[in-house]
Parts: sequence; structure tokens; C-alpha cells
Amino acid sequence: MEGRAESVWCLVRPPGHHATPSQSMGFCFVNHAGVAAMHARARYGVRRVAVLDPDVHHGNGTQDGFRDDPDLFYASTHVGYGFYPGTGSRKDAKGREDRLVNVPFREGEGSSEKFRQAWAEEIFPKLRKFQPELIILSMGFDAVAEDPLGEMELRPEDFEWFSREVRRVGGRKGGREGGREGCKVVSILEGGYDLAALGACTIAHVRGLLGATRAGEGEEGEGEGEGEGEGEEGPEVHLLPPVTMRDEEELVEGLKEVGLCVSGRRPGRNKVRATQKTTPTTICGCDMCFFGVWVYKVVQDLVM
Repeated sequence: MEGRAESVWCLVRPPGHHATPSQSMGFCFVNHAGVAAMHARARYGVRRVAVLDPDVHHGNGTQDGFRDDPDLFYASTHVGYGFYPGTGSRKDAKGREDRLVNVPFREGEGSSEKFRQAWAEEIFPKLRKFQPELIILSMGFDAVAEDPLGEMELRPEDFEWFSREVRRVGGRKGGREGGREGCKVVSILEGGYDLAALGACTIAHVRGLLGATRAGEGEEGEGEGEGEGEGEEGPEVHLLPPVTMRDEEELVEGLKEVGLCVSGRRPGRNKVRATQKTTPTTICGCDMCFFGVWVYKVVQDLVM
């Protein structure tokens, strides 16, 4: 917002889109996208903000926070029809269809084709009409086929396509589309629980967000075989150091402070397998403790 970057990728944990304005739920304590939207308004005078959510789960918390504000837009593709958290039907947007857009899939029916069709034909046209000043992505990757918690069949290439289209709709590179200034894009990590798939999807997403292309590929509207910026320097990338727990004891103390369960029991075999590591004996097998340990292990893998 201060002109130092056109797009930002925030690698955060835990996720946030299930947290409502009044309660935490579903691994989420704070709704990062919602807080970012309010901060942009208070600090930078931004009025119209859109949150786009391709996570396999519906972002019920974001929808709740955005429901009654005509200058906030929320759109989501997800598995619905009783899949967690049980929200996200088309009826949720009744009377607000121009700025609350839900496209639910049945389990196993969220293919690449249907995903792209939903965004291209149903969501992006409404986003263009809304004309946001800021786009925030609740970027969950648990819709990828390999994810153990998801029930969709997406590939990393789908997230790259999605990211490119967001830039195009928003007016990429600070340019203009439809006579308006291109808006900034802030992307925030939501779900994604298979580490290998999470890494592949992250790379694809950032590639699309920055507008980089693979060798021999070009974006729509470019000559065949001509990548964006051929013969020019690529986008400038600034990496900030991760913020992490100093050690395992600090993690345990942090869980205690927020009232989470720390019982001394070992987690179940399925949870040990899911982390692919031996978890600390000081953490029990409940979902929140398991998730805290998972985050700790992922951060360890990233910084070591």
C-alpha cells in the first residue's frame, strides 16, 4: 500500500478464514484476511476490498464478517453439502449475490475444469463489476488432489492459473483495466496439509502472482513461446525472515497461555503418521495440540 510491492505472499500459520468476529474455530484463531481488510481501511483509506478464497473449506468467518458491509466482497469455491464447516451454500448470499459468491462442489467433483469454470464464468465477472481497490487471497491449498483433508482434485497448475487471472482482473503491474487503476494483491496462506503438495502449490501460486512463466510459455495475449519480460529482468522479490518459536518448550507454554490442552498423552498413531515425525510427549492428541505441533514441525523444516 506504500508502493514498495505490487503483490505480497504471507506464509502464515495457523490459518484464519474460519474465525468469526466473535469466536475461533477450525484451526483458526484470528481471521487474517478480515483483519487485513479492516487495517487497509483504517491505515490507508481503502474502501472497497475483495477476499477470494479457493480453500477446500468454506471461509465462514470471512463471510460472516463481510455480510452486511456493501463495500466488502467475498467469493469462495469449496466442497459443500455438509462438508466442514457446513456453510457456503448459494443460499447464504441471498440478497447479496453481487458481492457474496459461493460455488460449492460435491465431494470428489471439484475438478480442474469445474474450478476454472467457476472462477472464470461466475466469480471474476462479479469481481470486475465490484471494482476492488485491494484484493486479498485466502490461499488454501487443501483443494489439491493429494491433500488428506480435502475432497477436490486440483493440481498446482490450477493455482498458478488462478493467480494469473487474479492479477489480470485486478489490473496487473499497477496498470489499468476498464479505465481504473490496478489494485494491490495480498495473498495469505490458509489450509494445506500435505507438505510436498503444499510446496508445489506454493511455488505455482507465487509464479502466477509474480507473472513469471516457464521456459517457452507465454501468458494469454503474448506471442507463442514468448515469456513475460523476455530479455528483461524478472520481478523483484523481497524475502522477510520467518517468525517462529525458539524451541519446543516455548510452543508448549504458548498453548497453555491460550487454554489449549497439554495433558502429557501421546497423540494417536494416525496423527504421528500425518506429521511424519515423532511429536513431543508433552502434547496430547486433541486436534488443536496436534495442529500446533504440526505448525512447529513445518516451520522447523522451512528454516533449517
